[in-house]
Amino acid sequence: MAKADVDISTLTRDQIADTLANEWGLHSLTEYKKLYGGYSGSNYKVVTEGGTFCLKVANGYPPSEVEDMALVMDAVYTGGFDRCCRALPLAKEGSPYRFIATKGLPGPTMVLTFVVGVAADKVIEQGVDCRAVLRSVGENLARFHSVSSDQSSKLRTYREGGACLVWDHMRGAILEKIKACPHTVDHPYSKFYAARLAELQTSMKLPDLPSGPLHGDCFLDNVLADPSTGEVAGFVDLEDATLGPLIFDLAVCAIGSCFNPSPANDLDYDRLEALLNGYCSTSRTLTPTEVDHFVPFMRLALMCNCTWRFVNFNIDHREIADCRDTYVELQQRIVALEDPATVAKVDAMVRSKAVAPTQTKRHVVVGTLVLAAVVAGAALALSRRR
Repeated sequence: MAKADVDISTLTRDQIADTLANEWGLHSLTEYKKLYGGYSGSNYKVVTEGGTFCLKVANGYPPSEVEDMALVMDAVYTGGFDRCCRALPLAKEGSPYRFIATKGLPGPTMVLTFVVGVAADKVIEQGVDCRAVLRSVGENLARFHSVSSDQSSKLRTYREGGACLVWDHMRGAILEKIKACPHTVDHPYSKFYAARLAELQTSMKLPDLPSGPLHGDCFLDNVLADPSTGEVAGFVDLEDATLGPLIFDLAVCAIGSCFNPSPANDLDYDRLEALLNGYCSTSRTLTPTEVDHFVPFMRLALMCNCTWRFVNFNIDHREIADCRDTYVELQQRIVALEDPATVAKVDAMVRSKAVAPTQTKRHVVVGTLVLAAVVAGAALALSRRR
């Protein structure tokens, strides 16, 4: 089943119009259209007298976590990166939140700036050179990662949420959930996941990884591009936005953009090289530690996304039966990235983009900006676990 068929919640026209007017001061709804393409959010293009926006219902997320998403978006935008949707603040004072509404809605709801463009995967399908698209994605992701903000100490880190729930994997919560469910405890994927969890935990604990703002889910369907040139118009769907190791985000982008579509589902080295060329064409260069562990981080990113699909449709939303096997294509990619020849080829490509150690000092500042936030976030994580 395609993502377009997943429909977890629906709002009526009256609900949308009332919410926009009462919470954001956006009146005279003239047009609304449901947008498809995600597994967790319900999105609507809305046209009002105040402009065109995206109204997003974050299905299944607690309000505090959605507020945290919005805060990261705001910090990235105010930090100087404008090719990204951001949340509009509420019009009225007195709410416990700055960006989200909850009253009479199926889930915490935001209004986002509307990014004009076509999903990057569709742009490639329509004939634009995939290398041009991926180079632009890489360049803009590096610019996203280069944002520094004086709000860093107030933003969530991956220990508190986002980044494909990687912290829940690190602390063993996902494995516990799989083992506790009668539908999955003896499922073959349970053993597959358990056997590979240690590598994920070890990689995320590596010292000296440059850190900063992460998109958290930079698959091509979360990137909008100019349909004629492939130039990135903006990143969207930032439910996983947070602070964390930058190489995690690049790895997520690589596994979500550099494999050919099923049924081939094989790694496209031309795409990967274009992505890396774009990323490394900026001032954000890869450090030796990032280069050494890029392939393990690709596997790690796949594990997070693969397991999210497995848990979401085999435990949390078993009613969407046609999606229960959507994890399989990502599981196949994990296996492909365990092949020694594939590992060697990717490793050689990444090393060809590397810089001398003396050139990596510029990244120490980026990592330092979020170090305090990560340490402080650890104390809060215990009270905010899913």
